[in-house]
Amino acid sequence: MACHYRVAVPDAKVGQPEVNLGLIPGAGGTQRLPRLVGIEKAAEMCALGAPVTATEAHALGIIDEIIEGDLLAGALAFAATVANQPPRRTCDRNERLRSTDLSALRAQVHRHAQLAAIDAVQAAGKLPFEEGLRYERKLFLECLHSEEAKQMIAEFFASRASKKPTSH
Repeated sequence: MACHYRVAVPDAKVGQPEVNLGLIPGAGGTQRLPRLVGIEKAAEMCALGAPVTATEAHALGIIDEIIEGDLLAGALAFAATVANQPPRRTCDRNERLRSTDLSALRAQVHRHAQLAAIDAVQAAGKLPFEEGLRYERKLFLECLHSEEAKQMIAEFFASRASKKPTSH
């Protein structure tokens, strides 16, 4: 999301799955996504962790172009079409940062990371970008060191280990 433009193949899925590990998106994810899709959709994606299809991501504004066929060739062709335009820095895009009531989403979730994700996304609409990044980092670290995250991360790795074939 930090790129000026984003492309994807038709069968790509786009999302913020960190909440499934008891975390919130980091590296500006909770600050950039609302600038692309609006606070309500960004909060939903960050708090629930469900991905969207490439088609939906394109309609939402997360991806700028869906590339049929060879990804590299298509990406280069797309880049040529926007090369003479001024770059669109995601952090400067504020037109979708409208105040939104997220109480219904808050009522739907119960885990600390889900609530922290909503708080971080809402901060995108209230704080300047750099301050929002600092707030996101604070919440991310709180989640990272929580018992919830430790347990969910351990469960994730345990489930993956149980799927590995055993060697004789």
